[in-house]
Amino acid sequence: MVLGILKEFNEKRLFLIGFLSTIALSLPYFSQEFIRVFTIHPRIVSVFLIVCIILISRRVKKRRIYRKKRIIVDALVFFLLFSMVLYYYPDEGYLEFKQSYNLSEEYASYKMGRVLVNFVPIIFMARICSTMIQSQYVKKGMVFGMLLVGILSLAIVFFKKSAFSSVVYSTYLDGINFGTIGMSLNIVLLLIATAEYLKHNRSIVAKVLAIGLVVGSLVTILMLSQRTAMLIALFLSLLIIYRLLNRFNWMLLFVLIFVVIFLSSYNLTWLIEKYPTQIGRLTGLFSGSDNSVLGRVGAWSFCLNGFFNNPLGHGFGSFPVYYHGMLYPHNVLMEAMFELGFVGAIPVIGLLYISIKWAVSSILNNGFRLTLLIMIAGFLMAMKAGSFESLGPWIFGLYLVAGDTSSAKTNFQQLRLNRN
Repeated sequence: MVLGILKEFNEKRLFLIGFLSTIALSLPYFSQEFIRVFTIHPRIVSVFLIVCIILISRRVKKRRIYRKKRIIVDALVFFLLFSMVLYYYPDEGYLEFKQSYNLSEEYASYKMGRVLVNFVPIIFMARICSTMIQSQYVKKGMVFGMLLVGILSLAIVFFKKSAFSSVVYSTYLDGINFGTIGMSLNIVLLLIATAEYLKHNRSIVAKVLAIGLVVGSLVTILMLSQRTAMLIALFLSLLIIYRLLNRFNWMLLFVLIFVVIFLSSYNLTWLIEKYPTQIGRLTGLFSGSDNSVLGRVGAWSFCLNGFFNNPLGHGFGSFPVYYHGMLYPHNVLMEAMFELGFVGAIPVIGLLYISIKWAVSSILNNGFRLTLLIMIAGFLMAMKAGSFESLGPWIFGLYLVAGDTSSAKTNFQQLRLNRN
């Protein structure tokens, strides 16, 4: 009886760790909207939750993982942070440009502060979760945490929907107190949680809810006009539909889809009429006529030329001094190559390599697991729209994959032994 009670407490702690980890990861993306309601910065709450995770994990028995994978991630992340500190003092050209174009003297310090607050705490949390991700209770907690934050994000965006109907789209709209990129990432995590939830819940209510969340998520990301998130969301929607078909009555599924399409047909027409700018941004992605895409391609080309002209880098936080109109090039590899030179580019390329390698291995052996989907979402956002301070989701997913694939490897080896 005592052992049963202790086991139950341990399971609850594991669930709580998973739940709090995804809340801590996603909460900061509510930004000023959170401050307006609770009068406290979400980063402070996020760090507090991470401290709680650390304290709770001290009383949870951790499982040994394949240490080689985690050591690789540790080394690359530490190397990247070291290069940021090493290049914190920029070159003479940076100082000259900063004075010429009246850039704040505190920008590099501001950026470093955001890296330390936004990125470093996630590393500690990710390392802890990687040692316990083999537990189904940790994964279940993560799923419920992502569902909660994602549904809340949907509600906030729909509540502010009138602000997105402007003719000229801007990332910072009147009445919007949150970043559209971060909010779209929360909704992507919602779709990941939905796909994972369907693996363990076969009820009709769960499947109807999944279809509703897919429709709501796609509409919301369209309103936010985030094309990278839309591409990820379309893939996740197909994965959710596949899992529905895999365990669902075909006829009943078609009836539900028909009902959803019938009920949303008017709303679809309303969306096209109400948000023509957002539709134009999405179509411009494929036609090559979108100014945002052209601007980012130009920034990436500028970073490459700057890297070849000065492989040692131009200094941490120096990109907006040399390239006007952007604070960062919306690609962490280009950002590292330009600001940190080959010293910072090496760990980012290393993280890129192991992400692709582990993703391919995981897909071939285990399919699209929860941890892999989190890593892929963070990776794509970092490569298409991210900066140093937004590396948290990618690194969090990498640590989870390092712990989760070791579990799969152990199970596979045990299966082979049993067969023999």
